[in-house]
Amino acid sequence: ESLCNLKGLRLLELTSIGGATSCRHDTFKGTFLENYFNGFTTSKYLKGTIPDCIWSLPNLATLYAGGNRICGQIPEVLGSQLQEISLAFNYLNGTLPSALVTTPTISSIALQHNRLQGDLGVFRGTSHLELFNASVNSLSGIIPKSLLGLAGIHILTGNVFECSSSDREL
Repeated sequence: ESLCNLKGLRLLELTSIGGATSCRHDTFKGTFLENYFNGFTTSKYLKGTIPDCIWSLPNLATLYAGGNRICGQIPEVLGSQLQEISLAFNYLNGTLPSALVTTPTISSIALQHNRLQGDLGVFRGTSHLELFNASVNSLSGIIPKSLLGLAGIHILTGNVFECSSSDREL
């Protein structure tokens, strides 16, 4: 059995699990997950890319996998039920995909301390986000006006955004 066959899975919590080797071993011992993370883990951190099938699990609402060494990019297609993504303190790279905005159920995105780059253009006109944290990446450009009213926004630290006196852009 594979983790990707768990079509009813709603929460996947892997935050800093690599740092807790004995906890991981005890938690998954005797289950099909006991050997699932071989090749995806080192003795200290989850490592590698998130399998494509995880991103598209049909009922996955919450994905927490921060504090590891996960690399790769966030895909352009995400599960339709995904509400919260927390992948902070990893090695994610590439640009922010439009799926973060075109998946209307997503309300919370935590991607701080990664290696993401590019601008925030995909967030122009978004209205469903409540929390967006992408501090300490390599983001740049203009901050879309639609992000300025968020209850929880943390993007200025560790990024290089432009200032604009035009209300049209800010």
